[in-house]
Amino acid sequence: MSDFAPLSTAKRLVLGAGDKPPPALGRFELLRELGRGAQTSVWLAFDPRLQRQVAIKLMPAVQPEDASALDQWLREARHVAALTHPFIVPVLEVDVQGLQSYIVFEYVPGRTLAEHLAQQGRCAPHEAVALMVDVLEGLQAAHASGIVHGNLKPSNVMVDNQRHARVMDFGTAAPVQAAASAQGVVGTPSYLAPEAAGGAAPSPAMDVYSAALVLVELLTGHPLMPRQDAWQALYRSANEFATLPDDLGPGVDGALRAVVQRALARSPGARYATAGDFRDALRGWAAPVSAPTAASNATLDFLLRRMRHKSDFPALSDSVARIQRVANSEDDSISDLTHEILKDVALTNKLLRLVNSVHYAHASRGTISTVSRAVSLVGFNAVRNMALSLVLLDHMEDKAHASQMREEFLRAMMAGSVAAELCSPGQVAEEAFIGAMFQNLGRMLCEFYFPEEAQQVRSVVAAGRLQGGEESAAVQVLGLGFEDLGAGVARVWGLPESLQRCMRKPMGAPPMRSAEQGVERLRWVAMAANEVATTLLHSGDAQTGWPRRWICRWRRAPQRPGC
Repeated sequence: MSDFAPLSTAKRLVLGAGDKPPPALGRFELLRELGRGAQTSVWLAFDPRLQRQVAIKLMPAVQPEDASALDQWLREARHVAALTHPFIVPVLEVDVQGLQSYIVFEYVPGRTLAEHLAQQGRCAPHEAVALMVDVLEGLQAAHASGIVHGNLKPSNVMVDNQRHARVMDFGTAAPVQAAASAQGVVGTPSYLAPEAAGGAAPSPAMDVYSAALVLVELLTGHPLMPRQDAWQALYRSANEFATLPDDLGPGVDGALRAVVQRALARSPGARYATAGDFRDALRGWAAPVSAPTAASNATLDFLLRRMRHKSDFPALSDSVARIQRVANSEDDSISDLTHEILKDVALTNKLLRLVNSVHYAHASRGTISTVSRAVSLVGFNAVRNMALSLVLLDHMEDKAHASQMREEFLRAMMAGSVAAELCSPGQVAEEAFIGAMFQNLGRMLCEFYFPEEAQQVRSVVAAGRLQGGEESAAVQVLGLGFEDLGAGVARVWGLPESLQRCMRKPMGAPPMRSAEQGVERLRWVAMAANEVATTLLHSGDAQTGWPRRWICRWRRAPQRPGC
């Protein structure tokens, strides 16, 4: 029999006419090697039965005398194959051909975290935390099913085309609290927890420790435990404390450092009890209920000093005219005025800043997150004067800059409109409108106060030279991302904490069921609305002017926000 199986038509399209056919493994046709470890290799393969590409991991050859070990491996592999989660690369099949055992995975186009770091270098803090939240979601699901990964490292995490991290290669996984391996320590020495390096039975705390090591590598660009001789690495893991470097990267504050340090505690009992607890701590850092002052962030403090040389956002001239009309009318209500204010980012922003300032603290009895309450507090005349105090956008001397600001305003208002439609009418819809609008605050701040840097960010994104899109480009140009800029400035302005949290995009997979009412629900609604708005804007027809005409029709409409 020939050593090579006949090639399918689909496979020939992948390989090309002149390529030598690779060997087959069962029904799978191996195409090319994707990666190689000390004892294993991973291949891209083609499954002719289901007409799809898969990834196959070739395990060490099985010796005839190891039949009992093979049976145990197959039982554990079947257990792993039962794992299903959006952030776990699923095992499709396990089998043995001759002396060759292998595992078949779903093929995920993208690159590993190791490749991501090699090409891009260290990640911005919020990008690193977002990726790790995905990883911990997957680990939590595995632990809940009784499986410990046991070999978590950057090369075992894929970043897919949607920039989500997916844990893969549970080939060395073991049941929770299984007996210590008779083969000794299993896993990569540089990423082992101390107790794992000492040969202890598998536990979820080991994966928590390894995840913290991966997070440190994402933040710094290099491993905390340098790759070296395996025995030396094992000795260090088993006997030395993991000490964080003084510099974990720009934007890493004491709060994030404390989260990482706890996950790296030498004693398993001192770490987070579960991967879910570690995940929640990272989410809490990314979208805090309260946060330190701007003085703790040198970059933000520097940008704030530059912003103080300019006035507030300018307003759209037609918004000012409408607000003057409603404020002077004897027939229009607070609801009518609220709807008009919400149609202008500048007026919404300034009004919320005003009513949450110290001057109104005695009257507001807590933070105010809706325009309707703000109008009730300050009155029609104050709103009218506030509108007149803003420099009109149409009167800006730099017309190109004015045009770009108008685009940013329209983008934010479109997102607010969509968010309001996703909620029932009333206060919740108004809060969703403001939350979605203010998720764009950082971008609008940059465009108005730092137009040259805003143009640089757009150029970097357009050139496609940097992974991570707009946020990574903003970090490169400004020193921090648009989200950090917007949230930091909102904190200094004293905007409501609920609004500050809503400005942070939620991390991890969208909830399978609708989130309960509250800030977390508003965050998901705001993010979804902004994604819809971005899609609509990018798919607009340049000749017909859509979706600009849609936005303009909405801005003239007298109904509630979002109609």
